[in-house]
Amino acid sequence: MVREHRRLVLGVLAAAVLAAVAAALVLTLAGDDGPPPVYERVGEVHEEHPVTVAAEDGASITVPAGAAEAGAEIIAEVVEEEEWPAPPLWATDFTALWDFEVEGGITEPVQLTLPPPRPEAGEAWSVAHFDGGSWELVPFEIVDGMVSARVDSLSGFGLLKVVDVVWGAAKEGARVIVGA
Repeated sequence: MVREHRRLVLGVLAAAVLAAVAAALVLTLAGDDGPPPVYERVGEVHEEHPVTVAAEDGASITVPAGAAEAGAEIIAEVVEEEEWPAPPLWATDFTALWDFEVEGGITEPVQLTLPPPRPEAGEAWSVAHFDGGSWELVPFEIVDGMVSARVDSLSGFGLLKVVDVVWGAAKEGARVIVGA
């Protein structure tokens, strides 16, 4: 009798485990597998969810669904300083430079997340966008210790050491990170 009872209990447990595994498999196949992955350096725009592509240093671009044609290639890369134009008159140095691209362009703003500069006492740094002809300050916030900027055009972005903040040329919301 005890043997039959054990077999019955083991049979019920095995059936419960099998049912749980089957339910997990159904949920996975149904697409409930958590947030979309972060791609390294190259990814593709998705029609139903945002896609994040990260450069090798952790800088990233997040393209919302619908911000570009589905399947368009997204690129995020660190660019060597010698490949960039000289800093603007109001800056003397770069801490980092990135190239963010979406094949075919974007139709709505995307989010850039950049590693923050580490300014020394008295230094001021800001985010700037190179539009092909000149550098322009970009509004940003610090979110979870990272520089976060919402932008409506892409190409080169840099963290520049600011020597003379020309606020008349700055976008509303542009700011600087100052070393203590």
